[in-house]
This record gives sequence, structure tokens and C-alpha cells, in this order.
Amino acid sequence: MKLRKEDITKQLDDALAYIQEKKSILNQIEENPTLIFTDLFDKSLSQPYYDIHMTALNWKRYEGEGYKYHEIQNYIAEILISYLRDQDSNIEVRLASNSYPSSFKIRYQNEDILSFNIYKRYFGDFRSGEFKNGLDKKLKPLHQSINDWRKRIEEYESYDKKPSLLYMNKSNPIKSIRDYIKYQKHKEEVHDNLKSKIYYWEKQIKLDEEEIERIKLNYEKYLETKDDIQNKYDFWKDKFLSWGFEEVERRSHKLY
Repeated sequence: MKLRKEDITKQLDDALAYIQEKKSILNQIEENPTLIFTDLFDKSLSQPYYDIHMTALNWKRYEGEGYKYHEIQNYIAEILISYLRDQDSNIEVRLASNSYPSSFKIRYQNEDILSFNIYKRYFGDFRSGEFKNGLDKKLKPLHQSINDWRKRIEEYESYDKKPSLLYMNKSNPIKSIRDYIKYQKHKEEVHDNLKSKIYYWEKQIKLDEEEIERIKLNYEKYLETKDDIQNKYDFWKDKFLSWGFEEVERRSHKLY
């Protein structure tokens, strides 16, 4: 069917009506911030941030006037953050990144607990999940690491006490009588090298032990706060569901 000027006019009229509708919503968000969550963006679009009303707001920048996308998002973000903080003064709300468009994160008890995307209306659990498999599984690799370091130290201490063992151990550089004679000429150097390795492994053991203590302290805090944090997550989960958001998998790529 041949395109007519009436078709073009109608399409422009439809676009203007849509922009007028979004303009009305933007005029209300300071008094009614929930419109940011429910009506400001069309989640069915592949890139709601670049919807026609947003590009219309942006067009003046090409003439060196008006506001950029980032400034508009910052305006919306300030209203949104203030509103959520009014709902719950115990939380922090912040942009998830410095690039736009950005999702948002809700932080409680010094932990990110929830992330949400106002453009596609996604939200989800953003807790670390550090102890989801329990403390023992978290500590097992560190205990294994310490045992491995200690075995190496024991092995190399035996070399230092009885250097002929180096000759007997095929994994070490002394593999012949000639090498062993060479070792005798450089005994002090080899001794220092062994001590250096042992010192390094002892440092690694200390670091692993410190990490174990840090994790144990975090686990104690986790046990003390997990119910409180779960209740906080559930509170905000109900809010976002009421605004028509979809809950996605924990730390889903959709939340970044």
C-alpha cells in the first residue's frame, strides 16, 4: 500500500500523544514517585531508556542546549532514592554503576541485598551468598591449603637437614653425582634458597589462618543478622512485586 501524507501525519500525531502522556507522568513524579516504577518506561521495549520521550528530551543537546540523557536519569534517580529512603530510613540506595542507563542497589547492614532495574522492571536478590553452603565448606579449601604448605615445609626442612635427599628426589634439580658435587660447592646458596621457600610458605600459612579467622567472624555476624536481612529483603520484594516488577535469579545479568 502506497504511503500517504495522512499516514505520516497520523503516525506523528500518535507519537506526539505518546510523548504528551509521558510528559504528564514526568510532571507528576516529584509528587508521586511510584510512577517511576510503574509508568515512566515501557518494559516491553528492547531499550526502554531510549523510548521516544527520552530521545525527545535529549534532542536539544545537538544544538548545544537542553539536557543530556545522563542529567535526566540523575534527576529521576534523585527522586527515586529519596522516595525509597522515606519508606525505610535504614537502607542505602545507590546507582549500581557510573554508566547509564544503570540499575540500582538497596544496601542494608553494610551488604547489598537487592538490585533493581526501573527500565525493564526486574529485581532480584543481590546478597553475596557467601555462606549458602555452610561454614565448613567455606573453610575446607583454606584448611587444605594450610596442609599443603606444611607438607612442603616438612619436605624442604628434611632436605636442609639431609641434602642427599635432594639427590634421591627426582623432582628436584640434583639428579646425578655431578649435580650433587656441584651442590656441595654451592651448599650455602642452596641452603638459603630452601630457607627462602620455607619462609614464603610460612607466610602463606599465616595469611590462610588470618583468612579463616576473618571468615569465622563474618559467619558469626551472618548468623546474628540473617533473619533481619531476610525480613528486609522480603519487605522490598513485596514492594517491587506490587509495582509490577519481575523477580529474577540471584545476581542475574539482568540486574547489572
